[in-house]
Amino acid sequence: MTVVCRLEDVGRVYGHRHPVTALRGVNLSISAGEFVSVMGPSGSGKSTLLHILGLLDSPTHGTYSLAGQPILHMGHRTKARLRAETIGFVFQSFHLVSTETAIDNVVLGMAYQNVGWRRRYRLAAEALTRLGLEHRMGAFPATLSGGERQRLAIARAVAGEKRLLLCDEPTGNLDHENTMQFLDTVTRLNADGLTVVVVTHDPEVAAAADRTFVLRDGAIEAGGDRRCGGSAGRSPGWWRSISSVTSATIWSPPCRRPGSSSPPPANSR
Repeated sequence: MTVVCRLEDVGRVYGHRHPVTALRGVNLSISAGEFVSVMGPSGSGKSTLLHILGLLDSPTHGTYSLAGQPILHMGHRTKARLRAETIGFVFQSFHLVSTETAIDNVVLGMAYQNVGWRRRYRLAAEALTRLGLEHRMGAFPATLSGGERQRLAIARAVAGEKRLLLCDEPTGNLDHENTMQFLDTVTRLNADGLTVVVVTHDPEVAAAADRTFVLRDGAIEAGGDRRCGGSAGRSPGWWRSISSVTSATIWSPPCRRPGSSSPPPANSR
């Protein structure tokens, strides 16, 4: 299987006089089409790891390859182009432009892609339709519900056929119903082949992933075993079968038995 992200002995240290180690000795390989979650206490290095994966930061030592391309000696302009064409981001805050319509928010998200304006609008319309917002293209963010704003942020992130979706605490400001809608959305995108990495404190979100890693003090402490999870391997009711995730325990969704049904659609939850 094609590897999208590969980190080998990656470390990140901030400062010189009083250095702070954010990551140390991280080895991680993420294949195309995987859904991976990252957990850990505050200050464990989760966001730093996500920023390195997303080319928003660079390792102090170690190597990182994205889509088969080594990043170490890559110039800033080449990184920016690779990031714009390959990676989508979803954050806890939606970062939508309040004065722009839904479709224009998605179009703005493609500003750094080598795509003409006419094609940007076509790709934006396709992304909004894919996320069930075809009837809200002309709406402004203030008129959207919390769940619709979240789906708009995801549409902006994936427009233009991105290969990797990075989510940093995407459900931190959402209630339970909208968290379930978010999970339904990203698992459907993942089933279509999108690689997804989610940083989260929520064990319910982590349980939806194929693999979960736990970071502590900048190092991967637990997790990473491949399991049957993911969009093709979750049994009915997997979102209710949640136990707490600690630094030593990774919950795995029960494997779907042959002949059993897939998870029900969002409108049946």
